[in-house]
Amino acid sequence: MDAATGAITQHRRVAPGEDRPVAPAVRTADGRLVVTLARADDGTGPGACGARLGFARGLDVAPLGEVPATRFNDPGLVAAPGSLLAAGSTGCDPGGPSGLWSVDLATGAVDVVLPAVGGPDVPIGLVSWTAGR
Repeated sequence: MDAATGAITQHRRVAPGEDRPVAPAVRTADGRLVVTLARADDGTGPGACGARLGFARGLDVAPLGEVPATRFNDPGLVAAPGSLLAAGSTGCDPGGPSGLWSVDLATGAVDVVLPAVGGPDVPIGLVSWTAGR
């Protein structure tokens, strides 16, 4: 889509089981666009459960890394110098355990800042967060 006019110049259908960009997205300091990717619904369950991250360039998306390795739902993204802070729930329901991860934009390496834990005998975990400047 042309940002100035709103005219759509290209489009492509996403096949079942293929990654598709979903909100949110964030622009890094070097101008790259990091998008949240979700598996397109293949008829076996919710299409947006189990998202990951990728760099978008036109209609192409290159995977960045999985945060965490199994599921990432209801994400929040903030670009930081050389990295990306990502917060979200690790279950298919936004109310599940939430955590905070740091993703190295050069290597895709993921570091746990605050682990997502759940259960009746553990603290509630991440409730809210913000990144300083």
